[in-house]
Amino acid sequence: MNNTDLIIDYDVFLDNYDFFRTSSDIPIDDFFNSLNSLINPNYNKEAMQRLSRYKEKVKNVENELLSEDQKEKWAYNQLTTSLRLMLAILYADKLIIKKDTHLDKLKNGTGKVLFYPHYESYMSILPLLAAQGVKFTVLMDETMTNFWNEVLKKVSYGKNIKLYGIQNKKSMINVLHDIKQGYNLMMYPDFSVGEIPNLYTTFLSKPAYVPKGPVKIAKKLKTELIPVCINYKEDDLLPTICLEEPINYHDTNEASLNMMKYMEKIISSDLSKWWCWEIYNDTILKK
Repeated sequence: MNNTDLIIDYDVFLDNYDFFRTSSDIPIDDFFNSLNSLINPNYNKEAMQRLSRYKEKVKNVENELLSEDQKEKWAYNQLTTSLRLMLAILYADKLIIKKDTHLDKLKNGTGKVLFYPHYESYMSILPLLAAQGVKFTVLMDETMTNFWNEVLKKVSYGKNIKLYGIQNKKSMINVLHDIKQGYNLMMYPDFSVGEIPNLYTTFLSKPAYVPKGPVKIAKKLKTELIPVCINYKEDDLLPTICLEEPINYHDTNEASLNMMKYMEKIISSDLSKWWCWEIYNDTILKK
């Protein structure tokens, strides 16, 4: 580590994985509190500087729903988001979980298309479900693909997750093949990558583009399009992952709008936990 690193940085985590894995033998609350203290901006100069940079990223977001107080909270959530993911990666296969029959549909037959917004610890869905035997195929940007590829070599549930880079023809062929083989596609479609959608709706009080990709994929493979939900009980540091009723995709546009409404409902519960505010003006809003 150097003076521009934090102990919860992804590269630091990978370089010192054995240390973190051994340290996670202690109760999760103790582990979290220890690391959270080390990145407290009141004591850590680098954390304080990053917090300031995060605040700058949302300073000019123009949305009447997002208050100045929520912008402050958003910046702090950005600072700690990697810590939340680290908890899921390290403790996923240590959890004592009662047999969860509602996940059985994800383990049998053709894979399903699952979706959730870039909200809260959204990437925790992968380790928490993979550790329970759910198989995933996932599209990610190159930076996170490199990180996850290294993680999956180290964890017991790594064989249950297949990763591909950003969406292109080759990666989509691989993903479609995986779904047919029983892997579930996890998507975070609150914004589009690549071609601009021709559908839009009011989203968080402003006109925004509506991605159709998840609907089209589910429709093409005649498999279910399932909303995912994340529930935190009391002061639990790791959430319970649940599944909502599948979305009817007979009409592609209507299904895409329903998908967007579902994500808007989740995001609206606490606007400070939605990662996408920093790309809101340029990528999400209709031009």
